[in-house]
Amino acid sequence: MLPELTGQDLTCNPLKTAVIDGDESWTYLEYDQLVQGIANKLIADGHRGGDKIAIIARNSARYFALYLACRRTNNPAVLINWRLPQDVQQQLITQAEVSAVYRDRDIDGLDRDWGSSTPEYTSDPNSPGLFLYTSGTTGLPKAAVITNSSRAFLINRLSKLDPGIESGHRICAAPFYHQNGLSTMENTLAGTGTAIVLREFKPEVYLKLTDQYKTTRLTFIPSMMAMMLDSPDINKYDFGFVRAVVMATSPVTKNLYDRAKKVFYNANIRVRYGLTEIGPVFGPPPAGLIEPPLTCGYPQPGVEYRLVNGVLHLRSASMSQTFYKQSNPKIVDGWLNTGDLFRIDRNGFYYWMGRADEMYKVGGEQVYPQEIESALENCQGVKQACVVMLEDDIKGYKPYAFCTGEFNQQLVEAALLNTLPRYKIPRKIWSIDSMPLYGVGKIDRKQLTDRAKELL
Repeated sequence: MLPELTGQDLTCNPLKTAVIDGDESWTYLEYDQLVQGIANKLIADGHRGGDKIAIIARNSARYFALYLACRRTNNPAVLINWRLPQDVQQQLITQAEVSAVYRDRDIDGLDRDWGSSTPEYTSDPNSPGLFLYTSGTTGLPKAAVITNSSRAFLINRLSKLDPGIESGHRICAAPFYHQNGLSTMENTLAGTGTAIVLREFKPEVYLKLTDQYKTTRLTFIPSMMAMMLDSPDINKYDFGFVRAVVMATSPVTKNLYDRAKKVFYNANIRVRYGLTEIGPVFGPPPAGLIEPPLTCGYPQPGVEYRLVNGVLHLRSASMSQTFYKQSNPKIVDGWLNTGDLFRIDRNGFYYWMGRADEMYKVGGEQVYPQEIESALENCQGVKQACVVMLEDDIKGYKPYAFCTGEFNQQLVEAALLNTLPRYKIPRKIWSIDSMPLYGVGKIDRKQLTDRAKELL
């Protein structure tokens, strides 16, 4: 069953629950039959291999079954962000030259019987199996082309990075059109765990399900974690049963880490790092080394690492080498320039410092917004901070900040004088109810930059 994930039939109990989606659930046998039926429909519709199938929808069990059916019939799945404007969606559909488009209404109807015969799974390892789009805030998203062999290699590597999935349930809340959400779902089922699918992330729903199923392993985007910790429902539950919490996709501040540790007091809190083109790249250390707080982890087999002027470069067999119909300018001689700054401690652990292109000169001095944000979040009453840089004729740039929480601005500014040089202290600090988000849940800095300009 589900050979798309493992290359062979899973050996788990076929009657074990594989997927839960709201009031519906499927055993591994039932879910495999659902995938078979959808695969038969694709074949009946004329998609017999090589046709690109676009999926533009919210998370659901049938969404992921359709994705597996595309894999089973050798039709590349093109996963597009449903939140994008309609005209942008259409541009991506046209650009990718897709043969069929499935939206929410189409996927919700994938519940009839299209026959039980099993299409022979003969995946071409070198053929494109998946299109995943970058999540930048400017320009048209670019599709990373991922081959079947690269995806299989990644799933195998993930099983080694995150062992023990089979021990319980896993909540899949991040969107499937993003590497984080798709990999979590794939890894859970490849590890014969039980996947609980959320259509959209809502803190109160996530908290309730975590308690209901006593989920021991949780995966978050940092902004999702911040939203959950700010939820009034957070104090309704005792999460002492949680053993592992992973945060990924953006750097994690010490303040957020410490807040998470108070709630998940028995859990090992880990920060992880990955990219659309390659997936997660760090993992647990060798035996004998204890993973310190806030590190992204330790280098893993199957990936090559190097730092060039502090910027991380990677090379791996699981890496997408191209965007659709264009080269990836970030890849030179097989090495992917991530654009992310890292440091390495004396034991070989990597720490994510932020984006190299987010370094600004303030009066000739180097300033990284993430450093100021960490200092702000250590101030009394500040829960979350975002620093934006505005151009200045004299200084080059000046920092400005938006913060959530209940804080006294004068006390915050006084506290910053004890931790930061004066040129790094924000010229204005504005209170905001919540941070605007884009894509997979990252803070929309462009929107806040525009708002800062309006407020001045």
